[in-house]
Amino acid sequence: MANKCHNNLLSLLSRGYEPPTYTSMTLTGSPPPPNTQTPNTPPTSLKSSLFRGSTTVSHLTLENSIFNNVLLRNCVITNGILHNCIIIDCKLQNFVVKKCQVVWRPLASRRFPVEIRGLIFRFAVGEGESGVGEADGKIPALVRALRGDQMLYREVIEVLYRQAVVPLGFVVKMKLADRKLVKRMVMA
Repeated sequence: MANKCHNNLLSLLSRGYEPPTYTSMTLTGSPPPPNTQTPNTPPTSLKSSLFRGSTTVSHLTLENSIFNNVLLRNCVITNGILHNCIIIDCKLQNFVVKKCQVVWRPLASRRFPVEIRGLIFRFAVGEGESGVGEADGKIPALVRALRGDQMLYREVIEVLYRQAVVPLGFVVKMKLADRKLVKRMVMA
């Protein structure tokens, strides 16, 4: 099957062009105005660029660009090549996507700041009343519901491990990074 994405940046790169490269930074254009009666300001536009290395891009129009390991929010992407990215509420036209997480309609909880989400997660998980892997063996419903969203799942699992009483047998099976989050354990 022929590739439908005609990315001009690839042909420019083959001729020695060195594109503007954005690495490990946050780029934000102007979000649309909240009042619909106000005329829309045109979004900031970037063309023929390379984005990589944990860069966050939001509210931009991007043309003929390549993205690797980038978080994209509310962008318009035309003729883009995306690899290992998280794409949230973006309009994509003529693109190639490989190993990306695409979120067309994000959960409402993503719209809250991290601090507010932390409060919601602490309330939903409970203040250490239940343990992880206890006799009932149930993980809170919110934790199970967020398994499909990498970012929110990581946030809620951190809250769970910090607040819940975790059996030592369960801790032994955890990844090292998750073990560091556990604050209270019990012999079981």
